[in-house]
Amino acid sequence: MIYEKNLRVLQEKHNDLYLGIIGLEQGSSPSLVDITLSKVQEPVVVYNSDAGAIYLNSRYNPSKEAEKFMEEYINMPNRSVQVMFGLSTGVFLREFLNKNNKEMTCIVFEPCKEIFLSVIQSIDITDILNDKRVRIVVDELNTDSFNLFLLRSLDAPNIKTNKYVILPQYQNLFGEQYDRFRQIIKEKYENLQIGINTLTVMGTRICYTGIQNMRYLPGCRSGMSYIDLFPKDLPVIIVSAGPSLTKNVELLKKAKGKALILVVDTAISKVMSRGIVPDMVISVDNQKILSNFEVDGLGDIPFLGDMCMSTDALDMVKPKDLIFYSSDSVVWDKLFMKAGSEINMIYSGGSVALEAMALAMSWGFRRIVLIGQDLAMTGNKQYADGEDISTENIKGLMYVKDIYGNDVPTKKDYFSFIRQIEDIAYQYRNIEIIDATEGGALIKHTTIMTLQEVIDKYCQKEYDIEEIIKSVPKLFVGEDEKLVIDALINMKSNLKSLGVTMKQAASECDRGRRLMSRGDFNVKELKKINAIMAKADDKYTTMDESTMVRKFVALEDYNFSNDVYVEGDDEIKEAIRMYEKSNKYYKAIADATPKIIEIVDDCLEKMQGE
Repeated sequence: MIYEKNLRVLQEKHNDLYLGIIGLEQGSSPSLVDITLSKVQEPVVVYNSDAGAIYLNSRYNPSKEAEKFMEEYINMPNRSVQVMFGLSTGVFLREFLNKNNKEMTCIVFEPCKEIFLSVIQSIDITDILNDKRVRIVVDELNTDSFNLFLLRSLDAPNIKTNKYVILPQYQNLFGEQYDRFRQIIKEKYENLQIGINTLTVMGTRICYTGIQNMRYLPGCRSGMSYIDLFPKDLPVIIVSAGPSLTKNVELLKKAKGKALILVVDTAISKVMSRGIVPDMVISVDNQKILSNFEVDGLGDIPFLGDMCMSTDALDMVKPKDLIFYSSDSVVWDKLFMKAGSEINMIYSGGSVALEAMALAMSWGFRRIVLIGQDLAMTGNKQYADGEDISTENIKGLMYVKDIYGNDVPTKKDYFSFIRQIEDIAYQYRNIEIIDATEGGALIKHTTIMTLQEVIDKYCQKEYDIEEIIKSVPKLFVGEDEKLVIDALINMKSNLKSLGVTMKQAASECDRGRRLMSRGDFNVKELKKINAIMAKADDKYTTMDESTMVRKFVALEDYNFSNDVYVEGDDEIKEAIRMYEKSNKYYKAIADATPKIIEIVDDCLEKMQGE
């Protein structure tokens, strides 16, 4: 009865975990875990390890233990994230939830599926499962959800307020899982910080390309249209520009028509200079070195581009078959919907090769082959056909094992990419990721093969890949081209209106600061000021163009959000501080709008002049 109750709620509220449970093969070890009762008749988890029985809760009073253990995690601010390693009976989590009634998220990673299965069979935890703040990940049941939950929950405003807790005994019992748990969190924060740093430096340029690239929408295709379109037994070969590429690049000729050959931007010239015609090329970075694209015939190759990829590269290449595959803009999303299609957002983790992997997985490929993916300075080179480099001049130099067991130098960002690929390979075990680089860093959980072995085993059937690619209809052609022009005109109008609203809100913030600084607590006037601010916030957050504006003012956005949820004890000083921060932020947005309008005008002029 208890199991059925828990299972019903899991199906309704945690379907990813529910599917993992009902798809579980027989063979788990029920004898590994026992549920017993404490002196005060509360449930206790007993883990039967090689060293004997380990109690994961107090054998006397688990509730009192949980109350004391969770004391430092009480009263966390709004939008904070609590990440918990271990669930046990749920008593620690229940204590946390009962003492924190604010809007927040609690992500639980239970490293032992036997513990979780024993708990839901014996203990009613429907109150926890029904709590909308809770996300539960159980290793081997819905492991891949952990990354997704972190990605959705961690952001700049809560960096300083999030907390992490490891339940008693868990780290000792599940050390390997704990190391992976900690590494995933560390990498998510590093990627978040890299993203923040990139935006604060490059935000204006990213906004520029996101608008300017709209003039390349007419005649483009959507990357989402390729989901489940390619044959299931067709492998994809993702070609990067690592030093080992020179070993096997010529073999790509044998794979032509038998695998989708997808080449990242830095490897285009190295591949095409050898007479190899890729099936697709992909580019992400809006600051790519343009010499990467100075290749004869590149305009004839189907070109995969991110919404914010280099407009200069598109101006140079002028691809005949342009496929936009990723966007985080509501403006773009709605445009594709009006054209009868869709566009989604592909999360890359900072590398064009990772982006290509994520895209291939979303399309339904079940066998992904990596070549040129050294992620190390093999032979003291960074790129195939590149010059020798001195590792002494590399910032953050570190050493990892290569596929032959030798130490090889790498960089910090490369190491992050190694771990991300390892994590993907571990989580998505239904997808075979083959490392056919024939050199470079060892990437755990991948299958190591030579490219010749891959071709002999998996590239034996011919496909008309070009026909598959071209079978997807082009968008924004004919009368639909006006959809793009109308969107730009509407964007211009919305930005003008936003500028006026934010200028007024900035002025009102300054007035509120002055009132409170001199001790004038006129409740009626302060309520009026706060209402104007709330109206401005609502306008900004709900307008389609807000993601583009936020990129343009990325530094100011970060400065505003970095400690917005860190509350001071003095309410008056805190209110003054928030008025000051809001004034600067609103003013930055008001000042940015005419500059963004100039980008829109330039894009319109170029479109209408063609």
